[in-house]
Amino acid sequence: MKSAYFIDEISGYISGVAFRLSNIKPKVIKQDFEVQLKDTVDIIIDILFKINVMSRTLTIKPENTIELASEVQRIEIEGDKKHRELTIKALDKITSQKDLILFKDTIEGIEWMIDKCQQASNSFTILALSI
Repeated sequence: MKSAYFIDEISGYISGVAFRLSNIKPKVIKQDFEVQLKDTVDIIIDILFKINVMSRTLTIKPENTIELASEVQRIEIEGDKKHRELTIKALDKITSQKDLILFKDTIEGIEWMIDKCQQASNSFTILALSI
């Protein structure tokens, strides 16, 4: 049940991130952050894919779920690194206060989403260990 709550929270973060991105001037993202944001979105897609696989392998082969948890951890560390890089770059490059606040909220939402995926992974690991 706990894992389902984490997954539900992830979907809430997705809509929040999309809302904030839609309110930032496109040229701000296009000029300075397009590649890094795409990399961050790739990280989210990768970690969500791993969570999906974990949920499916839980009943079939629980030991694979435990192995996938280490991959999720590695991806989460990579996401943390990207978050820090984007934060520093945003503080240096974005001059508009509104865009800076929206962008910072966006990358924090992405970071929180990745953290929720890590928590879901931990829940799946606990379930796999108990099977």
